[in-house]
Amino acid sequence: MNTMKTIKIFALLLLAGVLVSSCKKKEEGTPRQMINKYEYTGGIRGTEDVSGTYTLPTLNLSTVIGVTPAENLTSAELQNADCYFIIEGLSALETSLETPVVLEDFKVTVGGGAPISLGDCKVNPSTANEFASDTKLSTKKFLDVSTAVFNSLKSSSRSATVSVSFKPSVKIEPSDNVNLKIGFGGVYTYLEYQN
Repeated sequence: MNTMKTIKIFALLLLAGVLVSSCKKKEEGTPRQMINKYEYTGGIRGTEDVSGTYTLPTLNLSTVIGVTPAENLTSAELQNADCYFIIEGLSALETSLETPVVLEDFKVTVGGGAPISLGDCKVNPSTANEFASDTKLSTKKFLDVSTAVFNSLKSSSRSATVSVSFKPSVKIEPSDNVNLKIGFGGVYTYLEYQN
């Protein structure tokens, strides 16, 4: 009788050990890494000579690197060489309207962060406070925008909300195809689990 109890106890302990071992292996996962470049695009619009704020569609990390890597992300490192900022479409709008187009006091806010002031956007900038449209820009203040988006994506929310504020010298409709583009690259480390 004692032998039967001993066998049952041993069998239960063995089963428990196998279950704990298999769960532990599943929990550990295998570290994986991916390098990825991404360009976030959002259309901007505005009313002539009226300062306004426009929130662009939310960007999710799963859109950038896929659902599984985003869910199991352990770390991410921004690659500055792949970062840029561009406002595209102003030159075409200016040509069609035959009048200079200015986006005055252009600011970008990412999530609940402080607004990043970029200056006035023009097709042909002429002063230090102006920046060119339709050109990929990657000086520090523009890198700050990419960095803010990237940091928001790798945070616990795994998403980034981008808002822009400016005063346009002309009315900008969605059909004018004036777009803000934020490019960034990253090295993403995540865990891959076996099923």
